[in-house]
Amino acid sequence: MTEPKNRPLLALLTSHWISMFGVTLVTLAGCAWLFALPAHMRGRVSNPYIGLLVFIAIPIVFFLGLAVIPIGIWMGKRRIAAGLTQLPDRQAVWRRAGWDSRRPFWSRSTHPLRRGG
Repeated sequence: MTEPKNRPLLALLTSHWISMFGVTLVTLAGCAWLFALPAHMRGRVSNPYIGLLVFIAIPIVFFLGLAVIPIGIWMGKRRIAAGLTQLPDRQAVWRRAGWDSRRPFWSRSTHPLRRGG
């Protein structure tokens, strides 16, 4: 099976659950770092262990996520090459990422809360 060279980035990142987990780790660590770093830089931190969080724990989670993303992409490509799954179309990729254009925005945002539908 030939691999298309111009696969969208979203298709690569959602091709395996491990790569989606890596993207989640990178996003969460980046947001946490953006909120924790300014408080630490102002010097008004009451907790002495915030430096361990900002400069050790959050970067470890960030770089762990960066290391996991290529592993998940490689495993997704290997699964597609083995014929275990077919190459998804663009709409299937967006649905897997949680975006369904057929429903209005408020319905998408409250979908996990609805029952039986």
